[in-house]
Amino acid sequence: MLKKAGAADIALGSDGNFRPTDSISRAEVVTLITRAYEYKHGIIVVPSTAVSYRDGASIGHELKL
Repeated sequence: MLKKAGAADIALGSDGNFRPTDSISRAEVVTLITRAYEYKHGIIVVPSTAVSYRDGASIGHELKL
């Protein structure tokens, strides 16, 4: 299943390396869910700018939708 997620560009890993035993952040979980939704439905999700988080500045650019 992980190979399929990688082939579909859902689970890309960090710097191209998949590390299944590493911790995962809230932002990474949301990114995985969004990518899976987009892949399944063929729809690009447009993020809402109305939502902000206290830790928003700590979200890496590769995780921003």
